[in-house]
Amino acid sequence: MGASTSTSPGTAVAEGQCISRMPGEILTADEAVVRFSTTRVCVAYVTIKPGTPVTFKNEDSVAHTISITETDLTTGAPVADGVAGPGLTWVRTFDTEGVFSFVTDAIPSFHGTVEVTTG
Repeated sequence: MGASTSTSPGTAVAEGQCISRMPGEILTADEAVVRFSTTRVCVAYVTIKPGTPVTFKNEDSVAHTISITETDLTTGAPVADGVAGPGLTWVRTFDTEGVFSFVTDAIPSFHGTVEVTTG
């Protein structure tokens, strides 16, 4: 599937901004950033090419876990779990095509999507 790493903060999007992305709009590594706290997740749908990392940036004051599964959070196979400390990031590189779901314990009822396509 890919590699996971924890890194310090640093994204191409200014603090507080949320740029809307449409499903199918292929993002670069700099654009594929999911920022979250207990009040919001931005962006909810990420489309990337295989080999592109997605950065999950914790904008909260406590650590949060990010969980990724294949396609469906209720029946999909677990792919990866990571922790991003307060103000830090967790990066996951997606090497294979498919549709993956993600959730963070910051907002457990929210489910996001990462689509990996060669299209």
